[in-house]
Amino acid sequence: VLQHQLARCVLRFEILNLEVEGVGEAKLLQLLETLNPEALAGLSVAYNSVHNQGLSRILELLRRFPGISVLDLSSNCISRIDAQLCDYLSNTLLGMPLLQRLNVKSCRIGGRLSALLARCPHDMTHLDLSACGLQVEDLEAIGQNQNLACLILSDNNFSDLLPELTAVLFMLRRLQVLHLSNCRLRADFFVTLWEAVRVSSSNLRSLDLTWNELSVENFAVILGDLEGGWFPHLVRLWLPVLSSPSPAYFELIKRINAVNSHLKVQPLLV
Repeated sequence: VLQHQLARCVLRFEILNLEVEGVGEAKLLQLLETLNPEALAGLSVAYNSVHNQGLSRILELLRRFPGISVLDLSSNCISRIDAQLCDYLSNTLLGMPLLQRLNVKSCRIGGRLSALLARCPHDMTHLDLSACGLQVEDLEAIGQNQNLACLILSDNNFSDLLPELTAVLFMLRRLQVLHLSNCRLRADFFVTLWEAVRVSSSNLRSLDLTWNELSVENFAVILGDLEGGWFPHLVRLWLPVLSSPSPAYFELIKRINAVNSHLKVQPLLV
């Protein structure tokens, strides 16, 4: 008994950051109840496929941890359709005044992001909103977090929201990581969008534009800026391979690769 109590005390004292992924609802609830509320600073409960009542119980338990600065809830069954569950999440976030990084990838919260972010600190630095089904009002809410250094928006359909997306990027001047893979970006709007990406050019280190329908002319714009000294700290650039790549495309990729020895360019097939 003493050994068990001692082991439990050590557990409560030592854990500052914890990843509990894919263990299921029952084990996750049991573990959360054993943790020291004052010690935990980072928590990932991603990929546990928890939903409805179980997820509500987990969100209630998370309110015991006001010191959390990093929270990953990705790939759990949070949906905008469940208003009560979204309210639970909103109240949970309200009790985390130190939150800096939030990952809700593959949680279908489009249309409710504004209410959720209103409960979060306005100095958050990292947001992963991949595959969230984001809508126009969600983009407006993202723009209010002007301290963002990392913004992951991949796998959202922005084909009808490109002006709104551009307006948001114009507001975010501190981005170091921007991922827009598979966002239905279009070649005819790229130059306008690129002007907004330029706003973060002095800070940006990682940019993902894969799985978008860009053109050779778009790549020429990127090359021109890189050769002109824009994006001096960019070290990773993911670009799409065109469906029918021409010699001009391969020449542009070659020249982009040659701009900076520290820059790693990775073309991926559209």
